[in-house]
Amino acid sequence: MDEISHAGQDAGEKIDPPDVTPITSKIATWLRRHGYPFELQVGRQLTDAGFPDVLHGRFYRDVTTGVSREIDVLAIRHVFRDGGPVLSAQLVVECKHGARPWIVMASTAGADEVQFPSRFLPGRLTGAVLEQAELPIVDRGSQHGTGLTLAAYGFDAIRGHNVVQADDLNGARGKDGDSRHNPAFNALQSVVAATTALAAAADQQALPQLHVGEAVRGAAFRLPVIVCNAPLFRLTLDGQNEPHVEAIEEIAVGAPSMAGDAGGIVLVRIVRPGQALQALAARALADVERTADILASQWPTYAQRAKQRLTGY
Repeated sequence: MDEISHAGQDAGEKIDPPDVTPITSKIATWLRRHGYPFELQVGRQLTDAGFPDVLHGRFYRDVTTGVSREIDVLAIRHVFRDGGPVLSAQLVVECKHGARPWIVMASTAGADEVQFPSRFLPGRLTGAVLEQAELPIVDRGSQHGTGLTLAAYGFDAIRGHNVVQADDLNGARGKDGDSRHNPAFNALQSVVAATTALAAAADQQALPQLHVGEAVRGAAFRLPVIVCNAPLFRLTLDGQNEPHVEAIEEIAVGAPSMAGDAGGIVLVRIVRPGQALQALAARALADVERTADILASQWPTYAQRAKQRLTGY
């Protein structure tokens, strides 16, 4: 064997050493390259932020196409106050892994945009309950009453209205300018569809119970979220109408609503993982806890009115 090996080397042949890398290491490398551990990391961060029920790979039926699709992460925290309803804070999460920057085109929200629901109103049950409790969909300012300010579900002074994934920053042109090939825009559509489908499914299950005499028992706050570990930037115009780009950790982006949402615009939170994601989760949970405190004081009255509004008796 030694003589053959030396002869091969003398002839200039290259003999590759055997691959002794364990198969588990190869699998781990492949998984990291395709972003699969990222979903698990996001789920753990949400658990640490106070959401004990984190579901991965839950399927839903798209209300528009009827096709079954997958939700990357669904984080749930139930909130109960004695004498009140069971409220549910739910983060519907699309996870996007990659190195190419995401750029959000943003501008100051116009006065007319204040009229859009700035958090996802999840179906008729929640809407009826909050209306009977005289809690507005958004805090519309002093001229409309102070109402309930929702820190995570509320609107921002600067709001995104489109998002793209940068292609080749060195000058080559790609397909990302076309929405059909824009993973960032597609993620917006996907997470809105998932949130809409969950709300529609909840309505279908709960409304028949109302017609046989049961009271409204609770409501869910669903927040569509995209967690992106690529660099995130916001594009605005400065005073000279020149582009101004800055790195950000979170932004609300208006996306077209799907069937089942009456607001026309749904605000999706795009956020970076880590501290920014956990801060957003904490705000969402605080919103729901504060709403539970308000509803608990007069819940029987609110529930009865909501039932009458939905069923007619």
